[in-house]
Amino acid sequence: MRTLNDIVTINQRGHPKGCPLFIKTWHVTINSSTKRKETTPMDEFVPRSEYMERIGRSDDRMHEFDRRLSKVEEFGEKLQSMAISLQGMVMTLQTMQKEQAEQGERLRKIEEEPADNWRKFTWTAFACVVTGIIGFVLAKIGV
Repeated sequence: MRTLNDIVTINQRGHPKGCPLFIKTWHVTINSSTKRKETTPMDEFVPRSEYMERIGRSDDRMHEFDRRLSKVEEFGEKLQSMAISLQGMVMTLQTMQKEQAEQGERLRKIEEEPADNWRKFTWTAFACVVTGIIGFVLAKIGV
């Protein structure tokens, strides 16, 4: 089976410029009952200049697709780099969160220490007053 490149090569070697090329084209229709594409071969002659124009447009589209694909690849690399950076940031955040929880616990203990000391002081003072009263009462009774 010959490809389009074979046909162009044969035409360029064996025929003068401007000679039409024979190109096999396909007519595509959609069957309304089955909703399937049906292709039927069509034969048409395409002048060499139009054929070369089509090849040129195909090349232009191919270069445009290559350029766009390169941009997509660059974007993918940047996205991957950002994902790695984000993963590092998440790990750092988790470490910071643990440290903050530990510091919160230490701060709670520091804040509770004066309250505990005050409670101990008031309890000791209360115990001294009660002991003094009991001692006074016992001294009055003569015990």
